[in-house]
Amino acid sequence: MEMIVVCGHRAAQGEMPTRDQIDNSLYEQQLSMMGRRHLRDLRRDAVVVYR
Repeated sequence: MEMIVVCGHRAAQGEMPTRDQIDNSLYEQQLSMMGRRHLRDLRRDAVVVYR
């Protein structure tokens, strides 16, 4: 026997994001990903010399 109980339900607070907010968020994610890729490539190509 299984039982599922819902103690309460609340509607989400706030408003839906606007198209501009979504566009900005996606753009920031793309920039962040490009930055991480660039750093990854720099680290991969780096040569460390110990003397």
